Amino acid sequence: MDICVNPACDHVHTQDDYEFADQPAKVMTFTGDLLAVSVDPPAIYGMIQFERGGRFMADFTDCDLSDVKVGMPVKMSFRRKMTDNERGFTGYF
Repeated sequence: MDICVNPACDHVHTQDDYEFADQPAKVMTFTGDLLAVSVDPPAIYGMIQFERGGRFMADFTDCDLSDVKVGMPVKMSFRRKMTDNERGFTGYF
């Protein structure tokens, strides 16, 4: 983000890049959504908290809802979420 998120700050281009891909993180909160469109319901998603600071809203994959617990460690992964063969489009998350 090029703009400081503090409303009183107004600074631009002062943020440093910081990679989270390999940082340890844990489940902060989650839900299993039976109303969301999903190939394999329920759609499981929630907030993860990184140990060094930072939070991220993410889809949870390769798990059952009964397996997910607040505080359990998570691993970041770049996955193919969907393929639209008719339009030749693949969506990743």
